[in-house]
Amino acid sequence: MQATRGDEETVMGTTFTSVNPARPAEILGTYPESTAADVDAAVARATDAQKEWARVPVPARAEVIDRCGVIMAGRKADFSTLVAREAGKILVEAGGVDTVIVMEALLIGL
Repeated sequence: MQATRGDEETVMGTTFTSVNPARPAEILGTYPESTAADVDAAVARATDAQKEWARVPVPARAEVIDRCGVIMAGRKADFSTLVAREAGKILVEAGGVDTVIVMEALLIGL
């Protein structure tokens, strides 16, 4: 079992190693493998969290989503580099991080 909350990280069981497919010797990280029970528990927690989120007024939710977009835009280079390494792509091909940032803006109506 593993925790999926940002404030706690309890990992038990097996792990897997993520490598750059373009450079298999480059290890990106080691992560816990999730079981079906882990996924079910994460979905249950997400369902509970969504119910709480739905009670937050729309303008406040828009502010949170906008702030996430601002943070992501400020870290675009970091995200693009990570995507390039995880997918074995050249950096320019990994620049699709913009799509997520644009979708965030559309979501809140900017």
